[in-house]
Amino acid sequence: MSAEYDHFMASDKKWLCHVDDDNYVNPGALLSLLSAFPQDGDVYMGKPSLDHPIKAHELLEGNKTKEVQFWFATGGAGFCLSRRLAEKMAPWASGPRFEQTSAVIRLPDDCTVGFIVERRLGISMVHSSVFHSHLENLLLLTPSNIPLQVRYTHTQQYTSTGQIHTHPAIYL
Repeated sequence: MSAEYDHFMASDKKWLCHVDDDNYVNPGALLSLLSAFPQDGDVYMGKPSLDHPIKAHELLEGNKTKEVQFWFATGGAGFCLSRRLAEKMAPWASGPRFEQTSAVIRLPDDCTVGFIVERRLGISMVHSSVFHSHLENLLLLTPSNIPLQVRYTHTQQYTSTGQIHTHPAIYL
C-alpha cells in the first residue's frame, strides 16, 4: 500500500482506488460512484468487513498501549481515497511512514488506512455496499443490481459434503 500511495501522490490523478489483483472492476459503476462526491472533498469510501469498528492497541512511548476503535474498508473489497484526503494523510503515509504507522497498531495495510483517516485525521469512512469481497455470497445479488456494483471477486459455495465450488465473478 505504501508504494501505491507514493505512486498516486506523484501523479495528477484525483482518486486512489485500491483493488486486489484478483478482482474485477466495473469501470462505469466506479466512475458513476466517484462522480457523486465533490472532487475537493475528504472521501474515504469502501466496504467494511466487520459490522462494528475494529479495536486495536496503539503503541505509545514507554512501551504503553491505548485501545483505539475505528472503521476500515477491507482491501479485499476495495476502497477509494480522494486526492485531498490522500494529501492530508502524508504525515503518516508517505515514504517509510506508512509502514511505521502500521507498526504502531500492528495491523495490515487496509486497517492502517482506516486508522490514519479516522483516528489521525478524524474523518469518517463512507460505507458503500457496491464493493464486494470474496467473503460474500455474490450469488445473492439480483441480476438488476449487478451493473451497479463496482467490484467483484470469485465466490465460494460449500456443498453438503464440504466440497468447495468456486464461481467466477460476474463479467460485465
